[in-house]
Amino acid sequence: SFNGIYPVNIYPYNPQVALKKPEEKPVVLPQPKETPIDNGEFKEQSSSKKQEKVEYYSQKTISIETIIQDFNKTLAAIGAPQDINEEVQAYLKLVDTQSLKEKPSPKLIKSNLKNAANILDEYITETLQKSSKVVTDWVEALLLQNVNYKAEKIETPEVEEQQVTQPEPVKEEISELNSLYQEAGKLADTGKLRKALITYDKLLPEVKSSGDKSLETKIYLDKAYIYDVNKDFPSALENYNNAANLAKETGNDKIRALSHYNMASIYDEFGKTNLALSHYYEALSYDGQIENLRAQTQALNDVGNIFSTGKQYRQAIDHYHAGLSLTKETEDTKGKAFLLSNIATVFKDVGEDQKALKYYKKSIECDMKIGNLEGYSINYEYSADIMQRNNYPQKAENLYKKSLDAAQKLGDKGISTRILEKLERNNLSY
Repeated sequence: SFNGIYPVNIYPYNPQVALKKPEEKPVVLPQPKETPIDNGEFKEQSSSKKQEKVEYYSQKTISIETIIQDFNKTLAAIGAPQDINEEVQAYLKLVDTQSLKEKPSPKLIKSNLKNAANILDEYITETLQKSSKVVTDWVEALLLQNVNYKAEKIETPEVEEQQVTQPEPVKEEISELNSLYQEAGKLADTGKLRKALITYDKLLPEVKSSGDKSLETKIYLDKAYIYDVNKDFPSALENYNNAANLAKETGNDKIRALSHYNMASIYDEFGKTNLALSHYYEALSYDGQIENLRAQTQALNDVGNIFSTGKQYRQAIDHYHAGLSLTKETEDTKGKAFLLSNIATVFKDVGEDQKALKYYKKSIECDMKIGNLEGYSINYEYSADIMQRNNYPQKAENLYKKSLDAAQKLGDKGISTRILEKLERNNLSY
């Protein structure tokens, strides 16, 4: 069945690909019935611009919880707008999740705290029209101290369960409903999507009556997937949102993260930037709860792409680097390759060609390890573009040929045609 599977039209780690446009009539995307589920951390803070006094700590041990609390106080005192708050809180969430592990990684925690500090300092600099490193300096001073990176888990006192007033669903009934659900999943797996939808719709009222919210959540997620594949995006959004709301009730953070990520991807595809970012940050938060680092890497990459497309290059680089730091822990070579390529493309776009070539080279090394011919081809193409504009035609020609060779082995006519056009346009041989 479709449980836990990303829709096939949503591509992870897509390096700098232009957003697709609707083919015919523009699709009117509805706002979710419930705006991105409010986790209490992304609410807009006070508008006061007064900065809180920065206090440096003595050599006594500082708990990571204290640092996070003080960071939140600083954030509130600065009075940053909602988009800045969301970015910073996403990093703090990553810090919090890492600190709850059995063996937290100080390197990851430091990296995410510094990324959050950089965002605030950039906001202060822009607001005051004066260069600021006040938050970055504060964080760096803190990290020179004796920090306990492992958070203490708060034990929740056990509470006696109250008697359930509603009768539990009959086991035979639940078994029968699950059987019907499995049948619908088989229909979907064999491509009989219309019949699968009809089965799901017939099943839903009975599942609701049984009180099995877990099964109801799965049905909404599967329906959303089918609508997504068939490009019925309004229906997909409605069902993803239903799945997310029910997953909130049942405490299923995996489905919450998946639903929000897929809603973000749809809004992202249609250029609804603010909605896309809100849902991406929600997905990051819930993936953090279940320590799904690969999914967090993917979401950070996608958020970086949004900022890169909007020419907000500093924010793009921050998110790419945050994702890159996670790949070291997960050994996600594919994710690392795409993130390195995207970082390189940012430097290429701003004219820092030496840095761009350095990151493209690192990305190509990753692509070669995993046999990713598409990434290999694109990285060589972009490197050749840099050589061509810097008047190194021979080097450009060699790189274009490497790109073309990989594209032809892959059977990608789109890349092959593009490379041949560049060779012809620049009077290079092939």
